[in-house]
Amino acid sequence: LDREHEAYSFPISRLTAGVAHRTLASMSNPHRHSVRDPLQRPAPWAGVAARSALLVLLLLTGLNGGVLPARVRAAALSPLTTTQAFAPPPILASAAALLDADTGQWLYLKNADQPLPMASTTKMMTALLAIRAGRLDDLVRVSHAAATIGESTMGLHEGERVSMRDLLYGLLLPSGNDAAIAIAEHVAGSQTAFVALMNAAAQAMGLSETHFTSPYGFADTPDGDDPAHYASARDLVVLARAVMALPLFARIVSTKHYVVRATRHNREHVLDSVDTIIYWYPGADGIKPGWTSGAGICQVVDARRFGHHLIAVLLHTPNLFTDARDLLNYGFGDFAWKRSIFPADQKSNTVLTGSGDRQNLYFPATGHSIQGPFLRYYQRHGGINVLGMPRTQVIETGGLAEQYFTNQVLALNQATGRMSPLPLGEQAVPSPSWLLPVKPAGNTSWRTYFARSGHTITYRFRACYLRYGGPATFGYPISEKSWLGKNLVQYFADAEFIWLPQSTADCPIAMAPLGQDRLYQAGLLPPLSPLLPRPVTGEAPLGTAPGAGPPAVDGPAPAPTHVP
Repeated sequence: LDREHEAYSFPISRLTAGVAHRTLASMSNPHRHSVRDPLQRPAPWAGVAARSALLVLLLLTGLNGGVLPARVRAAALSPLTTTQAFAPPPILASAAALLDADTGQWLYLKNADQPLPMASTTKMMTALLAIRAGRLDDLVRVSHAAATIGESTMGLHEGERVSMRDLLYGLLLPSGNDAAIAIAEHVAGSQTAFVALMNAAAQAMGLSETHFTSPYGFADTPDGDDPAHYASARDLVVLARAVMALPLFARIVSTKHYVVRATRHNREHVLDSVDTIIYWYPGADGIKPGWTSGAGICQVVDARRFGHHLIAVLLHTPNLFTDARDLLNYGFGDFAWKRSIFPADQKSNTVLTGSGDRQNLYFPATGHSIQGPFLRYYQRHGGINVLGMPRTQVIETGGLAEQYFTNQVLALNQATGRMSPLPLGEQAVPSPSWLLPVKPAGNTSWRTYFARSGHTITYRFRACYLRYGGPATFGYPISEKSWLGKNLVQYFADAEFIWLPQSTADCPIAMAPLGQDRLYQAGLLPPLSPLLPRPVTGEAPLGTAPGAGPPAVDGPAPAPTHVP
């Protein structure tokens, strides 16, 4: 969702957000109604103030399992405690870890110390030892074992001689098993001896949940894994931090395409990076993916944005682009939409976890989630088509608990348990004259007159109104359809309908982003200014001596005369 003056909304007709955005651009300007207060843009704040406010929030609300609470008190209302109080994402991977590489603070941990198969992320250690050996211009002769290993390779042939530097590109870009063997044999004389060096290096680095049995991470077993070849998410972050400190390694893993030129002693090898994250996530500059049927999808990623440096690890994730984006967005405090290169990746996608009363519906496009009675109301009253996406977590204001959505604000009376939308439609009407009742008209198949409010709904406005719950969802109509600039609109107690004239859908109606407008007016949607999450509670910074800190806390699992 755009954080400046334009807003996306999701039309009932399920049109793309881009179409809705173009239609609603003029409607989302808070200056368009004389009854509204002018928009007061909040001034940017300094990073120190932001972090101080986060500390105040923690003191006001307490801690809940090492994550920000789902509710905040009205006394603490600010962008920090509402629109930018992002919930830790529900990471789907079996294990995950996120590190602020500048400060050494852990920002997210999930099963971070569980040893798991890590597939080709193994090659980070292979590269580390190769670079430390310092013989980058050596010509390495390719053995039969290297040339015939198979699976992912850079295409080496037995007998050719390739420089150690070019082998590193072949190791890290296409994830070449052949390059790994060639490196191992040249550095240590044999794979067995090289693996011993890998394990010695792991022990020296304090990687207590890591053990290697090969320099490439693949085994000749049904699932492609050796039970004795494993690492934890935390250990892989530590290893990644070490190798990213090597300029050559960092340069290689940020490269998307590289050609080993043919010479008298080697063939040409065209190498392309298989690290998909660097092709679409802003600021991602490496470092290593991996996969076997047993390990599943594994990913180590390094990213730098807004002057901050993050390293993230995911092990055995069923959805790489969702997990990687959610974890990095959380780390950077920025949920501006970033679509991946995968066709199934859509802005409206959600992640549903839990069951029964503990269900949690998370929106990667906003970094917020819906739970409990708010989720039940959301699911029964049109969901994203009517309410849009959540823009905050639940906010407690006296006896009310409120949650802001793109198009509406839901309020729960905590004494009675009654959930209702706020009358934002009434507040958005451009002039009192729009509220004057009209002459009663008989109901027909295309028109309904509501005596309670003195207004009618006709044709497609009527069809869409009734389809998504009628008065229970939108309240009663409080105006007739009328032209506002180039837009045909109609107001209801709790909503504003906008006709999409170019749409051929059954419901060519979009909802005005009234909930989001309200956040702008309150100064709770500031200009883009990312806020970093606080460290995981009780977790010692990276580099602290083992045992110096308490145990880690895991993250949660247009104006024609004809009116239609």
